[in-house]
Amino acid sequence: MTGVVSIFTDITERKDILRQKDEFISTVSHELKTPVSSLKAYSQVLKRSISSGKNDQSRDFLDRMDKVISRLQTLISDLLDVTRLESNKLVFKKETVKLNVLLTEVVSELQLISPSHHLLITQNTELMVNIDKNRIIQVIVNLITNAIKYSPEANKVNIQLYAKGDMVICS
Repeated sequence: MTGVVSIFTDITERKDILRQKDEFISTVSHELKTPVSSLKAYSQVLKRSISSGKNDQSRDFLDRMDKVISRLQTLISDLLDVTRLESNKLVFKKETVKLNVLLTEVVSELQLISPSHHLLITQNTELMVNIDKNRIIQVIVNLITNAIKYSPEANKVNIQLYAKGDMVICS
């Protein structure tokens, strides 16, 4: 006696959900780019208008705002990476960076928006690394903001960066 067993699975719903997710990410990315581009333009105009004056603090804040807006633009573009990741087409933009300098910059920016906590770098070993700078910034920001978020009663966050063997530890 010869027989055949066939099993079929309808993946129509799964495909439809994936298509909707991709459309959502595309729409959100597009919708966020417009106001962020406007913010960036306004910050540059404001920066030029005050650069002739002597208000160093305002210029410093505008420089920081410009960096954060640039990072936000990158993050918006990276929303599309979810799709690339799923299709194994994600590309890392690696560059050689002084990680200790990058950590200091990120902590400085986060301190401005987190006045309830004192962000203290207790160890910041000089390290040259080949990384995707924007992705590492995302990781560091998430690490520190989680420390702040999950320690509301504390007023200090200790941050360390050091090498251990062939690894880099940020805690």
